[in-house]
Amino acid sequence: MSLSSVSKSQRDSDSDISKTTYKISLDLYPQEILDEIVKLAGLENLIQLISSIQFLEDNTRLQNSIDKLILQYDGRIQYNNRIKRPSFMHMYLRTPSFIEKKNLLLLRNYLHFISLQDYCIYRKIKTTLTIAYYFWTFAEVVNLFDLMDKLSSSGIVHYQVDFEFGQEFLYLIDFQQIIDQLEWKCGQTVKTMILTNCQKQSNMCRLDLQNLWLTDCAVMKFRKECLVKLHLSPSFRSGKDTFSLKFIPPSMEYLYLNNNVTILGGDDNIVYSLPSLKSMNLDDGLLEHWSVTDIVKLFKGTLSAGHLERISYTPSPHSSTRETKAYSVEHEVIELLNQHQQLKILHSLHLTLFSGRSIPHLWNLPNLTELSISVVNNESKIINRLEFPQTVRDLNLNYCNIEDLSILFDKFPLGLQKLNLADNSINWSLITPNFAKFEKLKYLRLFNTHIGSNIINFTFPDSLEQLSLEVNQIESIDEVKFPKNLINLGIGSNKLKTIYKPRFPQTIKTVHLTENLLKKVDLSTNDRGQPLQIEILYLNYNRLNDIKSLKLPTTLKILNLNSCFIRTIEDYEFAPSIEELSIMGCNLLSIDKVTFGAGSKLKYCCLSQNEISKLNGISFPQSVENINLSRNRLTQIPQCLQCLQNVKYLNLSTNKIRSAAYKFQTSSIETLDLSYNSIKKLRLRFPRHPPYSNLVSLNLSWNELSHFDNFSIDGNVHVHILEIDLSCNKNLSIQSIKEYEKFAPPTLQYLMFETINNKNIYGGPIGYKYAYTCIKKEAEFKIIQGTPKQYKSRVDQFRPLLIRKKIDYPSVS
Repeated sequence: MSLSSVSKSQRDSDSDISKTTYKISLDLYPQEILDEIVKLAGLENLIQLISSIQFLEDNTRLQNSIDKLILQYDGRIQYNNRIKRPSFMHMYLRTPSFIEKKNLLLLRNYLHFISLQDYCIYRKIKTTLTIAYYFWTFAEVVNLFDLMDKLSSSGIVHYQVDFEFGQEFLYLIDFQQIIDQLEWKCGQTVKTMILTNCQKQSNMCRLDLQNLWLTDCAVMKFRKECLVKLHLSPSFRSGKDTFSLKFIPPSMEYLYLNNNVTILGGDDNIVYSLPSLKSMNLDDGLLEHWSVTDIVKLFKGTLSAGHLERISYTPSPHSSTRETKAYSVEHEVIELLNQHQQLKILHSLHLTLFSGRSIPHLWNLPNLTELSISVVNNESKIINRLEFPQTVRDLNLNYCNIEDLSILFDKFPLGLQKLNLADNSINWSLITPNFAKFEKLKYLRLFNTHIGSNIINFTFPDSLEQLSLEVNQIESIDEVKFPKNLINLGIGSNKLKTIYKPRFPQTIKTVHLTENLLKKVDLSTNDRGQPLQIEILYLNYNRLNDIKSLKLPTTLKILNLNSCFIRTIEDYEFAPSIEELSIMGCNLLSIDKVTFGAGSKLKYCCLSQNEISKLNGISFPQSVENINLSRNRLTQIPQCLQCLQNVKYLNLSTNKIRSAAYKFQTSSIETLDLSYNSIKKLRLRFPRHPPYSNLVSLNLSWNELSHFDNFSIDGNVHVHILEIDLSCNKNLSIQSIKEYEKFAPPTLQYLMFETINNKNIYGGPIGYKYAYTCIKKEAEFKIIQGTPKQYKSRVDQFRPLLIRKKIDYPSVS
């Protein structure tokens, strides 16, 4: 029984009926010791405990420890569906936004999220929980609606939501319905929204957002009155967005408007101060409609308010007129910074320098900790004139045309924690860099700095945790001594041929060796014979041709071997620690006697874009959830897929399958993709006993079907199915589809068939082909039932969630 469904009378009744207690000896420990035990156990492993009311009420110290841990992780507890795709999670954690991503507590599934939410409400623990979704299949959208249906508007729990639409997501959905559902269920408690790559315009005005981050999205409507932080980086595909500074509320502290936002000018929109701003980034947006005088007045007025902690002015003019204006603004803004007296609070400055006409007097900024400078027009002398305050901890000098680093090196503050020198053509013969003198340095980026063989002369501080050496013509790292606390190493796009027991520390967790010339790799131990503990290893785009030439750590979680030359894999066992394995685009022909170690944690396996014709020689573990076998030469559905009880996503698109007569012994599949085959005979069978099929989406497009009915797919067992795609089966008539509609599963809402050609958005030649649904229903999704009056006007008419679907190419997920 969930916490949310338990009334006080029920709890009283339970206690009267039974005098049984669930007191355990652990609860007798001192509170501070129990706090540490619970912290080590991890909240994600204690979800079953918080679902048991009686147990926790009988163990109050344990309950108090759990409550404390929840409060300690305020804002850092997430359900993130990327947990199913570890590489997606890896990228997510590296992408900054308004949501804190360090030391996250990740829940295993959305039901755990709801259990935790209900517990916090029951215990009246005020906290912020995060919902993060990456959409790569339609099933993920459905899963989100299931979660949203269980959210609460109690006000005790606040929410942060982070939605990203992957490039591989083939659907255009009505995102407004997601917004409506959030508004209905918890609109007053959603305080932060991060939205990426959403191409459908939506109205968010009923959400009381405090923080809004939009990247590569269509133009959205939103309320400005409550905003504290706003980051607008719209997609070039949707055209330029416009913004008026006049409507910025007094509460606004953070403002970022990228180059694709035009800031409106004219008497109705010009303002000369944004008094509450702590962080301002305006880039190109001001150059189009604002005069130089007005821009300078805006900076001056905002500076005079005395709250500005971060200034970023990094325009990239695209015309001679705008370039002239940018030069003038640069000069005036720098002069303003140099003359202004109220800059003690400023701790972050990002500038693009064009002319060198004015140089910022950085010593005038006594509390500056973050400095980023870029130089345009090959003016390398500009950067050499700068003096860096010793207070700077984060220094970014990428694209500064630095050739002689020796001029600057001794000027760098000794207390640096981050240093970025990327994309400078540095002449390393002029300096032997002793980075070790920066004893607190944790991050060093030397991407594309022409290092070559000079790498052996570099000395790194042991404090260093992240090191970027990509694109540097490095041929060997045998003699390189890496820092003893290194965690993340990027050394892709070089000329490495062999890696043999390198001088890596045992602390290293992530290694990117993408696009080298590697043929042999031994990362089992370091040069001292100590086992390496690497968890994430990218060896893609190398010359590896024998998987047995790889000696790998037993701790790997992500192993990427894409686009190598591995033709066969025989008599090989992958480590049980691997959660994601990708061997895509290797021209792989055969797999035989391939296994995964006992207790395998494999979640995602991608063998796409190979030449596999049979797959009888691999034993997938029961842990696997996502298998991608698309773009191979399979002539039938492999028998090894038949009994996998946890597989949710199965992609067999773009193979050579002509007959799909197959009996699945699992009900777990949610997305099954058989598109782009040559299927003429279709007879898919699923278990006819509980639990019934979880299938949500079935893709049969681009085949050779001439007949389709419920018998073809065991239609009566599919109690969750929403989409069947039958588009581009040239022998399948629209009449037969209409006939099937009468007998289709009652949950089916999207029977994709009709297609059109669209001109692309730039007015060029014929673009994407789209499929549309043939089914017209009067109601759509859960938002219809019990909808409050203020939403009635939005749902009176049929509004399909799925608007259309691209069918020009198969899914790559």
